[in-house]
Amino acid sequence: MTSTDCLRLVEAEMGVGERLLQVGFMRRFDQGYLDMKAAVDGKRFGSPLFLHCIHRIATAPHYFKTELIPFASAVHEIDAARFGLGEEFSRVSVHPGRPSANAPERYPLLFIFQSASGVLMDVEISTDAQYGYDVRAELVMESGALALVVAGRDFAVATSGVAERGPHIVNPHTGQPATELASITVVGAGLTLTDAYATAAFAMGPEARDWVESLDGYEAFAITARGADWQTSGFRAYLT
Repeated sequence: MTSTDCLRLVEAEMGVGERLLQVGFMRRFDQGYLDMKAAVDGKRFGSPLFLHCIHRIATAPHYFKTELIPFASAVHEIDAARFGLGEEFSRVSVHPGRPSANAPERYPLLFIFQSASGVLMDVEISTDAQYGYDVRAELVMESGALALVVAGRDFAVATSGVAERGPHIVNPHTGQPATELASITVVGAGLTLTDAYATAAFAMGPEARDWVESLDGYEAFAITARGADWQTSGFRAYLT
């Protein structure tokens, strides 16, 4: 794509009058990372202490050398951490591990960061894990931790919440924005219905749990506006 093509895309988006494109690092647009940032900003579980990150891919191309890992892989976790924590890092150390037999010319790397306020973050980058794309993050705070990893094959995941756009989903019974939940994640067979069910469940608030339980082949995990969480009876099967 040329610079002219990019300019045409931006102009087309401006003509529509709303944001349709995302350019740059993708983590900060993900609902899970938005929820993490909301928890930090709102001090829902106190102040952050540790952030553990994992970034694994099945195998990197032959030209992907160890020297590229900080700039092509770890940079995404660094940006997500700066976004979520709202501060810069003051220290970093990089530790190469033992090369995998699957790629003896490349080293897996472990990064250890310390933020300006003292939060410690470790980032594991494995470019030859023989599975993936697998990205995880766990934020350890003073009175709790935030971590949610959904794993499996042949199912869809959709999340509705207020972190990015505020209270924009309306409860059709009251005509007012739904505010009982902070976010809800629904898993199911197809993306279209899963996404629609996530939006509908968010609008239902406290009634969502029983409603999702009544759906065949769908499960949910929710965080309430007060920071509590719940999950439907079969959701644990999707967790690792």
